Amino acid sequence: MRKRVKLAVVLVVIMLAKRVAAGDPEPHAHVLTEEPRLLCIPPAAERCIDLPPGHFVDRTTWSALDLELRRAQDAETRLGAENRSLRASAASWQPGWKVLAGAVVSGLALGWYVHARTE
Repeated sequence: MRKRVKLAVVLVVIMLAKRVAAGDPEPHAHVLTEEPRLLCIPPAAERCIDLPPGHFVDRTTWSALDLELRRAQDAETRLGAENRSLRASAASWQPGWKVLAGAVVSGLALGWYVHARTE
């Protein structure tokens, strides 16, 4: 009986699973060069440069990547400064046992006073 239940569960899982197939790769917004390429800007043929091997992106993609990189650098710098400041301020003052004992005694005294006044 247990084997039948297990087999039924396995069959249901297999039948309900989505089919996995390799799809088309996502279109890239960059050009990959494996060897040096000559880039010429029309209409003049004398405005040509050699591109070294590597990845090259269009202006829109470059702007988006540059903006994200600058945002991440600014956030890292800001968080690092905040952490240093917080650690410096936290290290300067630590409540001792006298402060904690005073707070507990004051709380108990205030509680006793309020309790006595409400009776």
